[in-house]
Amino acid sequence: MGDVFISYKRQDRAVAAALAEELTAAGYSCWWDTSLVAGEHFNEAIQRHLDEASCVLVIWSRESSASKWVQAEAVTAFNRDALVAARLDDVELKYPFHIVQTADLRRYSPGRSHPGLAEVVRGVAAKVGREPRAALSATEPPRRVERDAPPETKSKLNGAIIAGVAAGLLILAFGVYATTGGLSAKQDEVATVQAPASEASAPTSDAATRITDDVAQQPVVQREEARESAPQTSPPPIVRSAPSGSFDDCDGASWCPPMLTIAGGEFVMGSPSGDPNRASNEGPQRQVRVGPFAIGRHEVTFDQWEACAAAGGCDLNAQPEDQGWGRGRRPVINVSWNDAQQYTRWLSTRTGRAYRLPTEAEWEFAARAGTQTRYSTGDGISAAQARFGAPSTSSVGQFPPNALGLYDFHGNAWEWVQDCFENSLASVPLDGSAFEGGRCVRRVLRGGSWDNAARSIRSAVRYGGDPNVRGAVRGFRVAADVR
Repeated sequence: MGDVFISYKRQDRAVAAALAEELTAAGYSCWWDTSLVAGEHFNEAIQRHLDEASCVLVIWSRESSASKWVQAEAVTAFNRDALVAARLDDVELKYPFHIVQTADLRRYSPGRSHPGLAEVVRGVAAKVGREPRAALSATEPPRRVERDAPPETKSKLNGAIIAGVAAGLLILAFGVYATTGGLSAKQDEVATVQAPASEASAPTSDAATRITDDVAQQPVVQREEARESAPQTSPPPIVRSAPSGSFDDCDGASWCPPMLTIAGGEFVMGSPSGDPNRASNEGPQRQVRVGPFAIGRHEVTFDQWEACAAAGGCDLNAQPEDQGWGRGRRPVINVSWNDAQQYTRWLSTRTGRAYRLPTEAEWEFAARAGTQTRYSTGDGISAAQARFGAPSTSSVGQFPPNALGLYDFHGNAWEWVQDCFENSLASVPLDGSAFEGGRCVRRVLRGGSWDNAARSIRSAVRYGGDPNVRGAVRGFRVAADVR
């Protein structure tokens, strides 16, 4: 996990650079827009580092306070209690930001001392939970990372409501939170950058998502297909699970998800440290035993969702947007974790069986289908095997199933699971149950989507999303207990 994510407007770049140097000298890793590497998706990198940073330093000015991108990042930080703010001029801040103590950097000139700098460092230290270094050593210059590539193409976004902000807060940022509860950005609107100090801050995975006008660049996808993870020591033995039967609870009617009963077994959850695309939240690897359960053969479709809406069971989100791609057998998208919970409650009442979201361990067990490779297809995956790097979703079941007979675990739509999100697997229960501890401000999404590169649809990729936020890459599948 990185220490500080810096959010600012292009006109304040010199101040952002100076603050990054001050904080790096104080021993904190900073992320702003000069650490992107060739092939990295700008908006995905922003979302990942925004989520992983211990604190978010927002540089307020007249320009940045009018930027929907900066406001969106500030909202995320406020909701996480991770916001540290600094003011460059006499800008009037709106609710809720005016109730947050803000460091006074008016009349600050980069390279000169200013009493507000100490206030910024104190704020960062409080959020990070680590005292600053007294001074930068003579042998350790400030860490600056040069730009390797321009940002990704600018994005289209759907609106989503950010949980935790009081009624009446009208922020232009709502246009940003469409994909993964995060944001996608143009470089001249928001800039952000990291001097990575650890595996957690290295740009090795883009477990966040975006919506763009263009398909992901094919050369990136081809490189990802060719890349294989470095071998680790032999993993513990895996008990392959054979399905003991399929069923549905409505005699084959299209509104009912077809299910597969999984016998359960043991597997190694997470990714090895040698995986070149591994994110820190994919470890440490854990040996987990999963009991018998049933899981949907496919992601829940628009047809299935609309049956719930027609019956009044999904009134929180009766008509999720389909982005103009069509409905029917495509996975339902633009649904939040809370929406998915409402669907499972309705399905349980309608069928008499207790449906729910899968646990994170159940999901990965089913996705791996007895493998320990990067994908259920091996250490590589192609466009003939999954929906990724594409302009839209596809109908469920269009690609070959995995060894258990399950479809679309790689790509198509990110899938909500039951668990609370933590930035590591250390808290994952070893009995396959859901982790419901911690602050639980985010819930886990798995599998990647139509919009991601191959590296982001690996079996171990995981992401934490606001349970209230909907997005065009978010869907789900159902699970059920078996006796």
